Amino acid sequence: MDKVENVTFQRSAQSLSEKDIIEFENSLNIRLPESFIEHYKMYNGGFPNANWSEGEKLICPLFYFFSIKYGDDTIEKRTQDLQLKGMLPFAINKIMRYFCIGTDKNNYGQIFYVEETAKNGYEIELHCEDFQAFLSSLYTDKFYGKVFQPKLGWIDDFDAYTKNR
Repeated sequence: MDKVENVTFQRSAQSLSEKDIIEFENSLNIRLPESFIEHYKMYNGGFPNANWSEGEKLICPLFYFFSIKYGDDTIEKRTQDLQLKGMLPFAINKIMRYFCIGTDKNNYGQIFYVEETAKNGYEIELHCEDFQAFLSSLYTDKFYGKVFQPKLGWIDDFDAYTKNR
């Protein structure tokens, strides 16, 4: 496992303008932390070059970030699907567990790891104190996110995932 000093993203959606961010915040009646906004201005969702996050209690796999706007899998769509009060889902892993950022005054800016339970509820665990800590917690494991193909060896399986969407 290797710490990723400079997290970059592949296959991000179209870049966001300041107007896009303001419209998004207004549509949900929230204000996002500055570090989150700055990140999304650079990378509007996509697949990071890191695939694990080491939080306060858990080490969690990571697959991709949702886009705010311009893309098939947006934060707004996931917010409507999950209906989590005071939280916005911004990333997911391959086992359908979410990373969410707090938007209420009691949890503002904190990052949570959220699992849907069989009883239509959620298990919610504080993962990092803020978005910058979350980005700093990312690292890579060379075999997570890979599929072994006999003729090709280890290949990235997000290529297969995005081609089949």
